[in-house]
Amino acid sequence: MIGDLLLRLNVLLSRHKPVFFFCLIGLIGVLSYGISKLRITESIFATLPKGETFEEFNKLVENKNIINQIVFSIDVDSGITSDDAEILAEKFADSLKLITKGYITNIQAIRPDIQQDVYEYTYSNFPGFIDSSYYSHILNKIQPDSIRVSVSSSYNQLLTPGGPFLKQYVVNDPLGISGEYFRELNAANNSGGMSVENGVMFSRNRKQIIVTAATSYNSGNSAMNIALFSKVENFKLRWDKQFPQNHFSYFGTFEIAARNAIQVKQDSNRTMIIALVAIILILVLYYRKVLIPVYIILPGLFGGVFALGIIGFIRPEVSGISLATGAVIFGILLDYSFHFFTHIRHTRSITLAIKEVSEPLLTGSLTTILAFSALHFANSVVLQDFGLFASLSLTGAAVFTLTVLPVILQAFSFDYNHIPGESKFFNFPSIPAKLRFATLLVVTSLTFVFLYYAQFTEFDSSFESLSMQSGDIKEREEKLTGINPDTDKRIYIFSTNKIKEKAEQTNYTVYQKLTRFKAEKKSKNSFRQEPF
Repeated sequence: MIGDLLLRLNVLLSRHKPVFFFCLIGLIGVLSYGISKLRITESIFATLPKGETFEEFNKLVENKNIINQIVFSIDVDSGITSDDAEILAEKFADSLKLITKGYITNIQAIRPDIQQDVYEYTYSNFPGFIDSSYYSHILNKIQPDSIRVSVSSSYNQLLTPGGPFLKQYVVNDPLGISGEYFRELNAANNSGGMSVENGVMFSRNRKQIIVTAATSYNSGNSAMNIALFSKVENFKLRWDKQFPQNHFSYFGTFEIAARNAIQVKQDSNRTMIIALVAIILILVLYYRKVLIPVYIILPGLFGGVFALGIIGFIRPEVSGISLATGAVIFGILLDYSFHFFTHIRHTRSITLAIKEVSEPLLTGSLTTILAFSALHFANSVVLQDFGLFASLSLTGAAVFTLTVLPVILQAFSFDYNHIPGESKFFNFPSIPAKLRFATLLVVTSLTFVFLYYAQFTEFDSSFESLSMQSGDIKEREEKLTGINPDTDKRIYIFSTNKIKEKAEQTNYTVYQKLTRFKAEKKSKNSFRQEPF
């Protein structure tokens, strides 16, 4: 029945070829417009599930500028004066701002009075920062003997050459009650041992000037990440050439995202090209004609255009990773036209080929389409995109094979009577009767062997395995942030509740546990806002 309907449709389209080709070109034009609306993202974060909790977390991360920080390190001589360091840092910041205008904001090369600001803010809010665990320290400090020692120490500090600079601190806290808190605060939030001189931040060994900045756009913007990466790399080449004694290095998540985006794009193009070339080569060898593989590839190409065009209208943003994995679908797409040409070879008739191949082809394609459509219920955007692309491309290829391809063959007077016969090279060798039982035994034995070893297969659940991070980036990350990506993991913890007080209480409970973890050496370090 289906074959008869498709045959009648083929006769109708063949009688009105000009109208048919006009409509086909119009359809391709509409699909091309849909493709132009596509925004392909190469971000590896697209592989993460996009549940409600993750969306809230991602929005919070983006809005609070948590992952858009950039750290620059300028090499200097350890004996450089503060004034010279300030001039060099300002020159670097001015050049960086000019080169990366519109991409980088909040460039901090000089931090005037930052220590004073932190001290004044902390001191003025000191009673609210401490908890009951600090009361025992205060109790010890207000004992008569302790008061005598503290006052004597403060008096001696005022008599030293640095006394005038310490006057405010001593007057505010002559007993040193807040001293322990400041020491704990510095140890917790300055594990890198940074120091500030005249507003210039130096590394622990005073051989690098530290400059910080932040990207001015959404961290998920792949195009902006790539553009900024290119600008910073070009600026680095010019700066290092102009200041050979003051080379700079940098680290920011934008660089990792940019490198991954470039790699995904290259892998996608490479995968598609290799798949296309290999398939064409096999088809040319099989049919021993160049024109037949061209006809066979047409449904696959239309299927890809059809899928991308429809996606451009219904879901403009699509993951580049899903499109790269979609290259495996191309082989399935070509199966339809391959089966069609195989029937033409045997029947020597397009009419008979349509009647014979239509029902099994549509049935097989329907089951495959439904299987890929099930990915729509997955929680990963990449899998959803892949399922949508696969199901639409398979639909387009199947319809094209049974309706459009026959008309094209007839329009170009395809000579199906002279299709070369099957090549012996592609024939699967028959198994002699006396070896069939032995072959079955070998296959059965291998099946049980493979089943045994299958239990040792483990899925790599590490997200880092999806990210391309070179040894140079890892080295710079450890140097500038103190985190070794191979052994250390940065974890963000958020406490949420509709009632603010409950969220604050949960947050403080987390703070206490983190403090205990650090004391028990279960965690390396933690930076938190609870003390503030």
